Amino acid sequence: MLRKGIVRIYTFKNEFEILRGFAIIGVIIIHSFGFVFKYSGVDLIYSSLILIRSISGAAVPAFIFISGFCNYLKYNAEYKVKDYYLNKLYRIIPPYLIFSLLFLMFYKFKNSNYIDFLNGMPQYLLRIAVLSIHYHFWFFGLIISFYVFFPVIKLLIRKFRNNLLLLFIGSIIVQILWLLIRIPLFALINIMDLSLITKIFLSYSIKYTFLSYIVYFILGIIVSMKTESILTILAKKNSKKWIISSVIMIILVTFLFYQLHFNEVFIGYSLFIKIAGLFLFVPSIIIFLYISYKINYFLSPLKKIFLKIGKYSFSIYLIHPLIILIISPLIRELFQFTLERWIYKSIIALCTLCLSLIISYLIGLIPYNFIIKTQARIYKKIQLKKHLGIKIFNIYKKDQNKSVFLTSINNEETRFYYNLKLQ
Repeated sequence: MLRKGIVRIYTFKNEFEILRGFAIIGVIIIHSFGFVFKYSGVDLIYSSLILIRSISGAAVPAFIFISGFCNYLKYNAEYKVKDYYLNKLYRIIPPYLIFSLLFLMFYKFKNSNYIDFLNGMPQYLLRIAVLSIHYHFWFFGLIISFYVFFPVIKLLIRKFRNNLLLLFIGSIIVQILWLLIRIPLFALINIMDLSLITKIFLSYSIKYTFLSYIVYFILGIIVSMKTESILTILAKKNSKKWIISSVIMIILVTFLFYQLHFNEVFIGYSLFIKIAGLFLFVPSIIIFLYISYKINYFLSPLKKIFLKIGKYSFSIYLIHPLIILIISPLIRELFQFTLERWIYKSIIALCTLCLSLIISYLIGLIPYNFIIKTQARIYKKIQLKKHLGIKIFNIYKKDQNKSVFLTSINNEETRFYYNLKLQ
């Protein structure tokens, strides 16, 4: 319980910045290692690789989760829809065009035949138009889909704000149903008598539709609405039961994936894996958030590293595939396949992360770097006890000696303490 007269202000700024760090590391692992099931032999290292690769699959859901959290906090109050869309276009289109042109220049560099490059230019421009100049740009299509339909999602949130569990269960049902009809829709478009442009538009609209990840976006919104409850759960000692349950779920689902991949026990197992991914990615997000909380308050050295990675996660995401394309053949030639494949892939992942972070930092020194630089902009503030006429200036600060939150009010020496341990 809170003592009388106590004001507690809490923000998930650092936790979500650290969570961004975990998510972008997961993306780099996925793109560096590829499909880990291709490795031969089964031992402790191989099993660990499978588990790491499975958890890394939660990277995109984690980014969607963060997006849902931040969008709801920022646009929970009344806002002009026109200003909302203009703001989102301003944040998405410039970085996409800049890095699309960068990848286009890379393709030109690889293709020494200038005539062939010019002949392929219409195809390159079409790929830029459909957000597929390189494989990782598909995320832009997904996030744009969420932004376009966010006003509609917000109306649903208002309607079910008193029954969030029903809303979450409903999002699970919708996502599963969409995954089931998604492939038949692609097939239907291919056999329909439509123009090529129409087929392309419909196909990519289905590909990028937010319904494939709606659960994680809704989960982020729910966490933003129930930050106080989430904080209480994280602070309690018995929160470990949630973590242990999540770890068990991850191991079981990963084992299931492994068995289905090698045995192919029934037709459509790949679709089943995508649906069952819900029971892998949601627990993974829970664990990432818990670890982010612990790092923020108890592991200062790691905190600084992950905060820096999270701060530049957007530009790291944009640049890292290009770095992988450049350094992979160089590392392969350097070691001449004398290393185990998992070590070779780990070196690529580590080098990619470090180089991407350095380049992102240098980008941050360029004028107008805000176009491609991101950081957590939404700070969740909760005031449990209202004090009229009191304005809070500091977000929070941890008192190391008393393990409490320290809040400064009106720049005075008045301070209120709240011990995270149950009193």
